[in-house]
Amino acid sequence: MPYIRKRLDQTASAAKIVPLVVGNLGSRAEKELGRALAPWVRDSENAFVVSSDFCHWGLDTFDYAPYSATGSVDDLETLQPGQKLEPGASVEDTIEAMDQHALEAVKLGNHDAFLASLKKTKNTVCGRHPIGVILAALEAAAEGAMEEDTDRFKFKVTKYTTSGKVKGDRPIRDCFGHSVSYVSAYAIV
Repeated sequence: MPYIRKRLDQTASAAKIVPLVVGNLGSRAEKELGRALAPWVRDSENAFVVSSDFCHWGLDTFDYAPYSATGSVDDLETLQPGQKLEPGASVEDTIEAMDQHALEAVKLGNHDAFLASLKKTKNTVCGRHPIGVILAALEAAAEGAMEEDTDRFKFKVTKYTTSGKVKGDRPIRDCFGHSVSYVSAYAIV
């Protein structure tokens, strides 16, 4: 929030920041809050900023070490201490597959698909509830829009990376490595 305030000050904007803290909500509450926010989402005078990392991977750091020998979310298992990785498979492929699975739902603007992805992969997206609320708000805001306009209510992903790629780390070879994923996306209504 300080960065947003600083940028508003630099541009002499009279915009007001209204923080909305979203806790541990269930699906129904996310949808209700999203529906309540929909009129403000539809108003082009408003901007919503949702901040979240995506996957937090590492057994000792995050108590989360899923692994797929095929790099698919369909055969995830928990990587155990001493477990050898299959030749050609990587932890990074697993992390990206899980994140992309969730991001596909985000790009579709589908709240239920996003929750289903998290349920399937147990991905540790820390801002899952704020993301769920904004997805529900975009869905509600899109109701009644012309079919050709519904893409306006969906996120476009501009960047995806992981802490390992940013730092240039060697590939993760065991459950004691760690990684955090980062995504940048926007939606314009």
